[in-house]
Amino acid sequence: MKSPLELTFEVLANSRNESANEVLLTAFQWENGPLFIESLKTILARRNKEAHTAVLQRWHELGEPERQLILKSHSRISGALRDAILSEDSLLFTNACQVVEHIEDYDLVPNLVALSEHTTSPHAKEAAALVLRLTERLSALLKKTKKQNETRDPRVYRKSVLECLKRSLERYRYHKRPELLEAFSQICESNDEFLLTILDDPHHPCFKDMSHAFASSANSAVIDLLLKMLQGEKVPATILSIVSYRTDRKFICRMLEYCDQAKSTPLSRSLKRLRSLSWLNVPSNRLSTFCEADQVLCVHMLSASGVSPDAVLDSLEELLLAGEPAGRAAACEALAEFPGDHTNHLILQAVYDTSPPVQAAATRQLRDRHIPGTMPLLSDLLDGPHEEVRNAAREALAEFSFENFVKNYDNLSEEARQTTGSFVQRVDEEYLALLKNELSAQGVKPRLRAIEIAQLLEVVPFVVDDLLTLLTDNDHVVRAAAAEALKYWPVPEVQAALEIAALDRSGTVQNAARNSLAVFGSFEQPTSPDLVEARQ
Repeated sequence: MKSPLELTFEVLANSRNESANEVLLTAFQWENGPLFIESLKTILARRNKEAHTAVLQRWHELGEPERQLILKSHSRISGALRDAILSEDSLLFTNACQVVEHIEDYDLVPNLVALSEHTTSPHAKEAAALVLRLTERLSALLKKTKKQNETRDPRVYRKSVLECLKRSLERYRYHKRPELLEAFSQICESNDEFLLTILDDPHHPCFKDMSHAFASSANSAVIDLLLKMLQGEKVPATILSIVSYRTDRKFICRMLEYCDQAKSTPLSRSLKRLRSLSWLNVPSNRLSTFCEADQVLCVHMLSASGVSPDAVLDSLEELLLAGEPAGRAAACEALAEFPGDHTNHLILQAVYDTSPPVQAAATRQLRDRHIPGTMPLLSDLLDGPHEEVRNAAREALAEFSFENFVKNYDNLSEEARQTTGSFVQRVDEEYLALLKNELSAQGVKPRLRAIEIAQLLEVVPFVVDDLLTLLTDNDHVVRAAAAEALKYWPVPEVQAALEIAALDRSGTVQNAARNSLAVFGSFEQPTSPDLVEARQ
């Protein structure tokens, strides 16, 4: 059952008698207690602008529970809010601004913009600041998913707010409110015609202040707009100048993210048009001061830009000497585009870096740079402790492939065959399989050459089965060469095969087989576990 007080306020809430407002306002003058709370609830339930204005007048005195009651009733007090914003009463205006900001009432933006344009109004500057804060909130709403904005569509608000701001900026020469410019830039699209018109015309009233906003604002929405414009098909020269000019860390890091995420052709073209980046000359922005991931992105961005080679080289050198492992590796890879003795010296230094990826990046470049004395170094790196570096050395020495060795074999001296063969064994991991293919080649000459190579590389134990097969080859020269080569593997199986070959119809084959059998006595039976395993 309702109490008498509750019944009284229920009657007042439903009453059409204007005297009810006077009663409620009298009760609202109490500072606290049930009478105060019930009168506030009842005033908010009624639609009376005068009473709502009285509530706004006391906003600064209210506690959080009372303020929440007002915020939940914002749709009923919208008229009072509008009047309060236009009021000359500073306290009422300030209270109304706080409520508008809390409820994010974008419908009142036109009123705030109109007030901002009145340069003689004492509230103009505060109104402009509120417009800027509201567009910041709207920008954040626009970034949320549709599901996160279930109660309202921010795109509808953006359209109306943008139209209002554009009309105001057309009168910019009269009010000069930079807050309205920045508010506009926070919610407009990168291809907005009005924005492009401003940036393409140095004589436009908004040009100077808009450029300043882009060059100095730390607001994420403004920075994003600036960087999105870099991805356009036609990028204003003003935007390129601003991007080149900015040196603040927040902007740089955001630009690195964009360059990493957006691999578009327009962005690549824009980066190539950047002839300088002022932040490269700021000591606090040295590449080595960035986090490891951003160091890599810095290298990629600089490599894709049109910044002078000398400036890029200086930055890469600093990073190579003082950066994190991933950054040093990226810098070393980027140095591949820079010839010269100084760069060669940096690469030689990087070969001895403590990080294997950096060593590997440097190793890949040694051969192509034609640095004197690097062959012994590459030879050592082929036997290094790190697989990544060994693989890089193989890449650098890719010319020492088994295919090339076979192709040039007949033109090499005996000494060159020994040296080249040693490299082939360590560079081409498939050389044994390829040698086996050569041993079964169609022509006689390739098979004879393959037998000779097997002896040269001392890998007879690894191709015994192939050589045993060649003991029955159609060509007696091949059979004789195979019998000669088998003397390097004195095992019973080979001995038995040679004894049969000693009865070959060709005297040449017989002699070769007997000679191999004759030298078997000077060899011990192979007991090396590695050879036995390889043989199996």
